[in-house]
Amino acid sequence: MMRKLVNRIFNMRSMQYQLLLTYLLINLVPLIIVGSLSYRVAADLITREAMQNNDLLLQSINRNVNSYLKEIYDQSDIFTALIIKNAAADGTSSIHADLSDPVNLAYLSTYMKDLLDNDEEYISIRIFSDDGQLISYARNADTYNHKYNSPEELTWQQLMKDNDGDDLIFDMHTFEVNGIYSFTASRAIIHPVSGERLGYISYDKSLSSFASYFREIEYRSGGIMQIVRNNDTYLYHSNHARIGKPVDDSIRSRLETIRADSFVAEMNGKDIIFSYNTLMNSGLAVVGSVPMSELTEGLQSLRDITLAVSILSLILVFLLSYYLSIYMTRPIQRLNSLMTRVESGNFNIGREKMGNTNREIHQLNNSFHSMVTRINQLIKIQYETELHKKDAELKALLMQINPHFLYNTLEVINGIADYEGVEQISEITQSLSKMLRYNIDLSRDQVALADELENSRNFVLILKSRFEDQLDVQWDIDDTILHCKIAKMVLQPLLENSIKHGVEKKLGKGFIRISANRNGERVEIRIADNGAGFSADKLSDFERYKRMSGHSYFDMSASSNLGLKNVFNRLRIVFGEELIFDIVSEEHEGTTVIINIPGIDYK
Repeated sequence: MMRKLVNRIFNMRSMQYQLLLTYLLINLVPLIIVGSLSYRVAADLITREAMQNNDLLLQSINRNVNSYLKEIYDQSDIFTALIIKNAAADGTSSIHADLSDPVNLAYLSTYMKDLLDNDEEYISIRIFSDDGQLISYARNADTYNHKYNSPEELTWQQLMKDNDGDDLIFDMHTFEVNGIYSFTASRAIIHPVSGERLGYISYDKSLSSFASYFREIEYRSGGIMQIVRNNDTYLYHSNHARIGKPVDDSIRSRLETIRADSFVAEMNGKDIIFSYNTLMNSGLAVVGSVPMSELTEGLQSLRDITLAVSILSLILVFLLSYYLSIYMTRPIQRLNSLMTRVESGNFNIGREKMGNTNREIHQLNNSFHSMVTRINQLIKIQYETELHKKDAELKALLMQINPHFLYNTLEVINGIADYEGVEQISEITQSLSKMLRYNIDLSRDQVALADELENSRNFVLILKSRFEDQLDVQWDIDDTILHCKIAKMVLQPLLENSIKHGVEKKLGKGFIRISANRNGERVEIRIADNGAGFSADKLSDFERYKRMSGHSYFDMSASSNLGLKNVFNRLRIVFGEELIFDIVSEEHEGTTVIINIPGIDYK
């Protein structure tokens, strides 16, 4: 069964598909297993770590609140010590001190003002006599608006008068019309020697200075902090509307039996972590509660991260597998494409670079190109053999005419023309004689451009005797390129084509312009006429012939004459791929043949 499934998936598939599927399976299966196990282990670790961190956080809050209360306690000790010291300095008994004494009142005002100026957390400081009368106070006029004769204040003052001990008592006072609270702490001023209660000092501090210790809990969604006073009422609650209200029975019952505890309970369908702790010897207890989901919110992040990493890994694995499969198969596909081109008869494929691939592909590529190069060489040898054979046939045909007989005959004609005073015949015979000497000279296939142009001038002179004023020939020759190399007998056939297939077929005066100029390191020759021009079919046929000649084989019979194709082939043999041979023609408008070759000196 498995074997059939594998055969169905893999057999008769492309190599790229097989590699891609294999890489995906090899990478994704371990990735899914490792990702699942990692998430489970990390989730357990995060849960345990969250519980421990929450306990440590609540312990830290307890320590900070204790330090906050101790600072107020220490401040009241400093105040008491200053009162006793001031009384001794004024000659008062060291065991008696009157807070309402004018000297003391002045001293008290200075103390309270300095404390308010130096600590922005203080809102007001009040000094009461032993019978509860307000002796002196200092307040922050910008924030404090508490009425000292309100029912809440009178209740508070009664609690102070009933406090015979040395402990701090606490309350929350509303000091603004919008219901914002201040944290209030009061302590009896007791003479350290006589034990006499001299009065009371009360500190009002901003609630934010007290509540700032709970922000790490309260900023969590669902986090609540509660300060319970004497297991009875809330001194502080994250929901300020519950400040001063009775404590929930469930919390009161636990505070009555334990001093510190931490546990998880379900409330409103959620798991909540509760922590209890007692603050110094103040009758205050701290109760903190945080939803378990807040402490383990990292699990959601971990789940999201795991999912994101899995998706990203899937994409990366797919991309890497895809590009690796391409890397492995693309060289083979390129070789297959080259083989198809060679199979269609195009051996001019160049040297294909395989890039960075394996050694076997490089070896296969080198062997393939070596084979194509060898076949190309053999075809080129066959082509050149055929071309030389045709040139030999032409030369043999030309050799059938006795050159000396022709030269002597032309000299006789020239002598008679001179004797009779017929200069035109003399010029024609001289030009023809020079052309015969040039054409029949079989010792060289390449000549200087100057020789080729001279032969063309002789040919044009003969033509002019035929067409007279009906043919206008212009020459534009750069003398600095006359020494450059060119194939023999290429310009005269092109001029002959311009006359035979262009100017003769068009009514009116014929025009031919021959130009040869330097173009950078190259030589550009143009032969332009105003003749009949090429038809679109003939021009297309020649362009197709040029493309086919770029292959290593083509129809040799097409170049059996000294016409356009033959000129192109002989120039290509001399200059190879450096040759640029273009025809610009429009039917009934004229033709321009452009030959662009390297500027090489003829030696």
